[in-house]
Amino acid sequence: MADPILDVRDVTLRFGGLTSLDGVSLRQGRGSVLAVIGPNGAGKTSLFNCLTGAYRPQQGSARFWPTAPATSANPAGASALEGVGEGGVELVGRSPHRVARVGIARTFQNIRLFPEMSAVENVQVGVEVRARAGALRGLVPTRAVRREEREILERSHLLLDFVGLRHRVRWPAGSLAYGEQRRLEIARALGTSPSLLLLDEPAAGATASERRDLVALIRAIVDQGVSVLLIEHDIRLVAAVARSIVVLNFGRVIATGSPEQIRSDPAVVEAYLGDSDGRADDRAGDRTAGQAGDRADGREGRR
Repeated sequence: MADPILDVRDVTLRFGGLTSLDGVSLRQGRGSVLAVIGPNGAGKTSLFNCLTGAYRPQQGSARFWPTAPATSANPAGASALEGVGEGGVELVGRSPHRVARVGIARTFQNIRLFPEMSAVENVQVGVEVRARAGALRGLVPTRAVRREEREILERSHLLLDFVGLRHRVRWPAGSLAYGEQRRLEIARALGTSPSLLLLDEPAAGATASERRDLVALIRAIVDQGVSVLLIEHDIRLVAAVARSIVVLNFGRVIATGSPEQIRSDPAVVEAYLGDSDGRADDRAGDRTAGQAGDRADGREGRR
C-alpha cells in the first residue's frame, strides 16, 4: 500500500484469562473507507478502544500517519503533519486526549453528547481540541483569544451545516431526534480536524432514509480528505461506502477483501449464519471476551 494512514499489526487484548482480540492486523490506505464487520461480541469495539487509547493491548502495534489539520486556507489538510516521520506515530500507549490531538476522532455505539448543551455548543467542544489559547481563553481575553473564539463558533456552524443540522443550532442536544443526534456526534468528532474518523455503528437505530443520508455523509467526509474506519452491521450500507472489509470473529480476522469477496466467503457465511448444515453456531459462549470488551464501549468518554 503506497500511502497508508493506519497499519495495525498483531494486536492482542486480554481481560484476565479471556482474549478479546487475538493477533488482529489490518492496513488502511489514505482517503479510503475501511469497514470492520463481524457478529456481536467479535471484538470490533475493543479494536476501536485500543486505537483510541481507552485500552492498552498486551501486544501489537498500531502505526498512524496523520495529515495536517484542516484550516480555512487548507480545508482538507492535504500535507503530511510536521514532525511525523516515515514510521508514522505509534498509537499503542497513548492516552485518549493525545490520540485526539494527533488526528483520530471517533463516535460511539451509545451516543455520547451533552444533552443540556445546544447543538452548536456540543460541536464547539470538539473544535476546541485544536484551540491554541487553551485555559487562557477565560482568564486573559486578549484580541487573539477573542478572534479564536469567533473562529471556533464559525467552524462549529459550518460543521452543523455540513451534517444537515443548520436548523438545529440552538436546540438542546437531548431534544434532537435519534438520527440527528448521530449526525451531531459526527459533527463534534469532525470538529477535532481528524485525519481518520472512527464510526462505531453509525446506522444503529436509523430509518431507511437516514441510512441513505448517512451514505451520502460518509462519502462527503471522505471527499473532504478524511479517511473513515467503520464498524457497521448493515452490509448494504457497508457495500455502498467501503471498498475493503475486514471480518472479525471471536477476536480474530477471518477474512479481508472487497464486499463481493466477503459476501461469498464460506468462513464469513458460517460466522454469521452457523455451520455448513445450517445449524446455529453453538459456540456463543466463546464470545464472552469479545462481548466484555465491546460492552465497555465509550467508557473513556465518561472518565
